[in-house]
Amino acid sequence: MIQSHWLIAGTCIVSLGAGYLAGIRRDPATSKVPIAVSPADLRRERSAPRDRDSRGGSGDELLSALLKGRSTRDLSSHELAKLVVQLSKYSPSQSPVARARQTYQLQLLLTKLSASQLEQAAVTLAGDPESRRTGVLAIIVGPLAAKDPQRAMAWAKTQPNSSSLLSIILGQMAKDSPMEAAKIYRDELMNNTFQRNDVWNASYGISNAMAKQGKMALLDFVDGLPMQQQNNILGNCFRELPEGDRLAMMDAVYQRSKTEGMQDWNLNNTFSQLAALDSEAAKKWVQQLEPGKKRASLELSQAAALSQAGDPDAAREWMSSAIAHMQGSEKELLQEAIRAMAYHAPNAIAEFAGLLPADIEIRAEDLKSQASNSLYNGLGGLVDLAGVIRDPNEQAVLIRETLEDYATQIERNSGGHRLNHTDFEIFSRRLRGLGLTGDASEQVEQALANAKAAVPKPSNKGDSVRH
Repeated sequence: MIQSHWLIAGTCIVSLGAGYLAGIRRDPATSKVPIAVSPADLRRERSAPRDRDSRGGSGDELLSALLKGRSTRDLSSHELAKLVVQLSKYSPSQSPVARARQTYQLQLLLTKLSASQLEQAAVTLAGDPESRRTGVLAIIVGPLAAKDPQRAMAWAKTQPNSSSLLSIILGQMAKDSPMEAAKIYRDELMNNTFQRNDVWNASYGISNAMAKQGKMALLDFVDGLPMQQQNNILGNCFRELPEGDRLAMMDAVYQRSKTEGMQDWNLNNTFSQLAALDSEAAKKWVQQLEPGKKRASLELSQAAALSQAGDPDAAREWMSSAIAHMQGSEKELLQEAIRAMAYHAPNAIAEFAGLLPADIEIRAEDLKSQASNSLYNGLGGLVDLAGVIRDPNEQAVLIRETLEDYATQIERNSGGHRLNHTDFEIFSRRLRGLGLTGDASEQVEQALANAKAAVPKPSNKGDSVRH
């Protein structure tokens, strides 16, 4: 199967190489954020002018150097395949500029080849076990699909890894012919052509292209997909919609979340995309919704995002609005706040609790299930939850019972989730921030000592069988 990083390379090779002439490099260790190439790097790596005029020169010279003056028309399929493999491999000792130049040479080579040459090179690479294993074949498929999608499609269907190849081809085809790509995708989906990851790769590429066509085109495509894919797509391609279609799409997603089985997390994801693009538009849109759980959930998701982004004042405003629209159901709303904030913005949970009406008393029992789940991220989340409670004695009850449950689970099982010395040290330091004293502090310290001392039940896995 083609590895995921080669799938990305196959679909994005053109944009990766363009940074060379623009004076851009990528960190060879991470290949993440582009960083400016220093003048010293440029002087070391090339003496030619950085850019030529519109008649070009730099690109042609690089390709000519690669081919040693020969034309791409003179290369055999084996020579082309060898060049693709050569340019696809990077040395850890390469400088960033040399790496970018190599990528750009590969891009130049692929754009100069005809569809026939690309197919011949693909046939050669497909016959090489090493190329199939490393996924180099994927690098050929994108350019082939860009020049002749039907030829690429026909060839890919003859290959044992056709699912991965077709996902690349359809993503490329969607850039120019989204409707045709969508039709083929539906047909192949019904024929069970795609493996799981390839389904997502293909559907995301097509949905992004459909979104650029507008709300109606996107919804028409989505309506032909299974529900699970519908739930994964809309929020992920929302940014590609024309600006004038965004609010109408929010309306459509909201209505579907009420009547057509669309999951609420997809509604929240789509709303988060709108808020990231236009916070004022998002605020006006949510204000026209009727009070209730869906509105409050959207407001809490935005509060969590703002807290994570370091804007506590705006986050509190959204929290206050959510509370105002869930009067009488504040404890239920607290559960929702914990789900929204526990992972990305745990410090905001206590902030939210501080905004609840004074007569709402949160007890240990109200947070018991969340406290147990918090242990999967270490003990820090337990301190965040305890901070929601105003009464120190109830804080102690929550922590003590959670630690006791943890110790019991460890002693009853030979495996399972365990915490180590560092987990307990972090917890101890954070625990001091609660300022527990007297009997409450003693209860927690004893429970903590018992949790540290808990020993798993002996395992029988290594026992030999006596005959």
